Order: sequence, then structure tokens, then C-alpha cells
Amino acid sequence: MFKKEQLKAGLINRQYSEQILLFMLLLFFTTDAINKVVPLDYILEPFRWFNYAKISSLSKGLALLILGPIIFSRLCKRSAITILLFIIISLLVSVLFNNMEHLITWILRISKIALPIVILTVIRYFFEKKSLATRVINLYKVLITIQCCVTIGAYIFSWDKFLTFGIHRFGYSGLIVAQNEATFYYIIASIFLLKEWQVKNKNLDLLLLILVSTSTLLLGTKAIFIYYLSILIYFIFTQNKYNKFHLVSIASFFSLIIIYIGYFFSFFDYYINFAKEKGLLTMITSFRSDLFLERVPRVLSSWHWYNFIFGGANPATDFVEMDFVDLFLFGGILGSILYLYILSKTLFSFSKSNRMAWLLVSQYFIIGGLAGHVFASGINAIYLAITCYYLQEFNNTSKQLIDDNTQ
Repeated sequence: MFKKEQLKAGLINRQYSEQILLFMLLLFFTTDAINKVVPLDYILEPFRWFNYAKISSLSKGLALLILGPIIFSRLCKRSAITILLFIIISLLVSVLFNNMEHLITWILRISKIALPIVILTVIRYFFEKKSLATRVINLYKVLITIQCCVTIGAYIFSWDKFLTFGIHRFGYSGLIVAQNEATFYYIIASIFLLKEWQVKNKNLDLLLLILVSTSTLLLGTKAIFIYYLSILIYFIFTQNKYNKFHLVSIASFFSLIIIYIGYFFSFFDYYINFAKEKGLLTMITSFRSDLFLERVPRVLSSWHWYNFIFGGANPATDFVEMDFVDLFLFGGILGSILYLYILSKTLFSFSKSNRMAWLLVSQYFIIGGLAGHVFASGINAIYLAITCYYLQEFNNTSKQLIDDNTQ
């Protein structure tokens, strides 16, 4: 039996964790929205001593500075040493062989990579393998709804402030600045809502899924069609209780709808003309293939043997915005292996039968490999951490009910 003091302490920890997550969700969402809506660069200019920080990075950096030491003190020694070793090696390489600006961009990159892992560790520590608090889930849904409503409203009323690519190309990204991060945001949100609908079977979650799907189409990025194809394949091969012919028929029907919508919004005309003018590979990679040919040979030609082990490229000038390539340039062979290992033990610590979770993992690597800004996405850090923790609660092979957290 537990003592009253222990039970009380556990309750306090749980309430405290809810408050932390609620506060971070609101803070990150608000500062990201401010980045999109209000041009605050001129206000921050007197306080900026380098050129890569925005107001949202200040809020996330503060959270990382507060939570990071707490988490390191709670982690098992092996994991803490592994992560700390990677950071120390990265910083040493940067300090010894590069300038101060390079060091700053490395710190920012490490911070973005570490943030979702730190947030997930916070959730694990405070919730102690229990279900997410209902208030956290509800706030997450409210923020998804706001993002979708702004995106749809921007399309209906032609609010240029929320354009994805500017006036020269169709697309509305809502309250998210970078189109690649907006793409992955919608993928995370749709998988979270899909799991919620599967678990709770509520019409509201289905309605939110439709809202997210609509906003996703309005985003106007190529990568989102990869996700639609992936999710159709997922349903065909995972829904064994349904007739395969019916599933393929439904998938084909929705594919035709998506193709028609793409035609209606002139997606295909733009990309066809782009491919004719610049080449198919350039169109598919959005000039990243050109960046690869320009930057990677230049970086590798100046590397020494230790760079191939530890990395050493400058994120501000040498990256090609394809996450697998950038990961190697940033951390080398050792850093890349450590990163994938840490992912497997934290964010992607899923059972083999958790199919929906592996759908998320596949999109993480596919979209990240092609589009970039996924592995080190400050905007999506908290949403990815919450969704991964939520998916880790459930297994597709057994029916489990969510804890309503009212006790």
C-alpha cells in the first residue's frame, strides 16, 4: 500500500504535468502565430546578436533551458551520457574548426532536434505511463481547429497574409510560416485525430479529420499528396475485416476526388510547366537537387577524416533541406547513428503491431527525406511529442479504452 504522502505527491506531479503541457501548447502556438501574423523583427532587432532567431525560438529556447536540466537529472545514466556525448562532440567540432556564427547555428540545430525528445521525456516522467490528461487532448484539438479555420478562412476571403508561397502560386498555410513544417503539422494532426476517432468513435473527431483534410489540400504542397497515397495504402493493407475490393474501390474513388481537386486548383498545371522549364528532378525536389550538387561536393571536398565521423557542416550555409543529407552533414556517421538510436528509444518506441504509429514514422522519414524541416522542426516539436506518446498508449491488436483522467 502507498502512503498518503506518496499518493499526494503523485497527484501533485500529475497536475503539474498538465499545467506544463497546457502552458507550452498555448505559448508555442501563440508565438508561432505571432511569427506569421505580426512582423516583429524590427522590435527584436536591438536585442538580436545573431540572424537566425525569431520570437517563437525564444519561447522554445526558454522551455528547453528550463526542462533540459530537469530531464537530464531524471534520465537513466546511459541515455543521458549518450545524448550529452553527442552534444559535447558536436560543440567541440564546431568550436575547434569553425567560427562563432557556425557555433550558434549548431546550437540552434541541436535545440530543435532535442526539443521533441525533451518534451516527450517530460510527459513520460510526469504522467508515469498513464493516459494524457483530457484537458491536454482537448486543447490540442482546439488549436488544430483554429489552424484549420484560419487556413480555410484565408482561402475563402483571400487573406494574402496566410499564403504558403506568395501570390505566384496557390496555397494557404494558416498560422505556420514554413510550408514543409505546415505539411508535417497536418500529418501529425490527422494521425492523432484518426487514432482518437478509432479509440473513442466520436463524430466530433471525424468532423475534425474532415477539417484537417480540407486544410491540407488548401496548403498546396506536393508532399501532402505523398501522405494521401500513403494513408490509402495503409487502409488497404491494414483493414482486414473489410472486403479488399470495397476498400480498393473506396480508395480509388477518393483518389479521383483528390486528383479532381488538384486539377481544379491548377496544381498539376503549375507542376507540369515547372517540370518542362526546370526538369523533372528539379520539380520533384523543388530545387533541392540543385542545392545538393552545388553544396555537398563543396562541403565534402573540405572535410577531414574526423568530419565524416562527427560532421561539421554549417546549417546556415551548407544544408540542402533534405533531412537525411543534412543529418549526415551535421552529425556525420556517428551523429546520424546516435540520432536514429535515440529516436528508436524515445519518440518512435513503438511495438511492431502499432501500425498507425509506423504510418507516422514512415511519413517522418519520407517527407523529411524529400522536403526537409522535419527532423529539426521547432514548430512541430510539441505536437510530435504528444502524438507519439498518445500512440504509445495504444496497440492496434487490442481494444483499449482511454482513461478519462477524472480520478
